[in-house]
Amino acid sequence: MDNLLCQGRLKKGRRDEIVAYVRNYTNKIPYLFSGEVSVSIELCLSAAKRYETDKSSDIDNVIKPLLDALSGPDGIMVDDHQVQDIQCYWTETEGGERTEVTIRDIWNDHVKKDKLFFVHVGRHLYYPIEGNHEPDHISSILKMLVSYKSLREELEKVSTKYSWLRQHLPMQRYFHRTRIGKFERMELAEAVAKFHL
Repeated sequence: MDNLLCQGRLKKGRRDEIVAYVRNYTNKIPYLFSGEVSVSIELCLSAAKRYETDKSSDIDNVIKPLLDALSGPDGIMVDDHQVQDIQCYWTETEGGERTEVTIRDIWNDHVKKDKLFFVHVGRHLYYPIEGNHEPDHISSILKMLVSYKSLREELEKVSTKYSWLRQHLPMQRYFHRTRIGKFERMELAEAVAKFHL
């Protein structure tokens, strides 16, 4: 990334410019990370500019717009709440200013963007489904979700400890409705009817 993130305070226009710049690259990536991720941001800039002017961004002003740009249908992850840890630092460079971002997929969980939709499984929780699968494969996934929904209700009668329940739920994580912004959503019953479960 060029010097967009290295320059002074980020006003709304600049934040929008950064989001557009990043998404110009990430929207070409055919998948989204759907599990926990680790993010590293390195700001390469001149020490003189960093120490002796007000023309370099503070680290805390860099993180949020960058994470916003990396999230959503045109990003590289579903939502920035998937970030388990983040490292942001600056290093001195004599060359051109730039920002280097590294994202590590901790659990190797990802979904393809093509025809991706989220199915509501209750409690404001949604499960991502790759819509480019054969209908009978999607039907099998929906059967599993119906089964897990019933299983969770039974297991919660035994224990409400989330770590214990998580062992008995699908490996792919659920997403709260507030975390899936512009993604297509569907009720479980609607999906079951559509794919003839």
